[in-house]
Amino acid sequence: MDQNNQLIFQCPGKLLITGEYAVLVGAVSLVVPVQYTQQLAILPGEDNQLHWITSYNETTYLSATFRLSDFQVLSCSDSQQAAFLTKLLQNVRRLNPMFLNYGGFRAHSVMGAHPQWGFGSSAQLTVNVARWAGVDPLELNHLVSNGSGADVACSMVGHAIHYSTSLKQPDFRKVSFNPPFADKLLLVYSNRKQDSSSSVKNFLLHRHLMDSVVNHFSEITREVTTTTNIRTFAGLLAEHEKMLKTVLKQPTVQETLFDGFPGVIKSLGAWGGDFMLAVPDIDVEDATEWFVGRGYSTVLSFHETMLLHDPE
Repeated sequence: MDQNNQLIFQCPGKLLITGEYAVLVGAVSLVVPVQYTQQLAILPGEDNQLHWITSYNETTYLSATFRLSDFQVLSCSDSQQAAFLTKLLQNVRRLNPMFLNYGGFRAHSVMGAHPQWGFGSSAQLTVNVARWAGVDPLELNHLVSNGSGADVACSMVGHAIHYSTSLKQPDFRKVSFNPPFADKLLLVYSNRKQDSSSSVKNFLLHRHLMDSVVNHFSEITREVTTTTNIRTFAGLLAEHEKMLKTVLKQPTVQETLFDGFPGVIKSLGAWGGDFMLAVPDIDVEDATEWFVGRGYSTVLSFHETMLLHDPE
């Protein structure tokens, strides 16, 4: 590989619209990709080393150098991020013992979305590195994460999917998802990043409470995917939140942060952080002002943010 033959890998992020937590115990979830992508560029580098840079908006978030023989960190600007990369790369080599066995490399991972937004930057990284190494992204994810793999699968295919872990094996298929009211929906950032790994661990302590409602979550997912009525859509999201509230023994995000909002708000992914989906009863412009006036300045158009697909 010479300077003119750099390798480039790219995949989109995602949002988990339905099935958060429930997907871990077999429910069907709806996962939809976002317009924001993550790119990984590979170039020749110093022998026996991998020098890694992660950046967003021309700002470096990680600069690290790894020893190729075992991917131990030689130097880094962020020990936590570097430790995850060591874990990821070591498990890649478990799956492909020939991975980076000679030479030297430089890797530059460029995030298209802010790393605090929770659009699946770790899943995108997993997919890009797996493709670089020629291994299965879902198999790699299983070795490094306690998550369901839904985010990885969505980033792999770049399309809305129904995802479940049937018999503990990933099971997913592409679905059409482009509701006619998409331009009336908003994505609101909670101003805080949620640690999905610790959230999953906490949920698994209560997973027995899900047994009787798994099928109901799956049915909600199917109806959310196909409905063309915004009021039906909002009602399904509200029902989803109410069911999870009972299981998690936590108040909903609408109760804790957005009491009085004219419409329905649903958490996307781990409760307590990242983005929420808002279905306003008022114009989106007025709803945006409602959020901004309460200190939530990152309000995105659902229609412009998501990669939506009509029936083929």
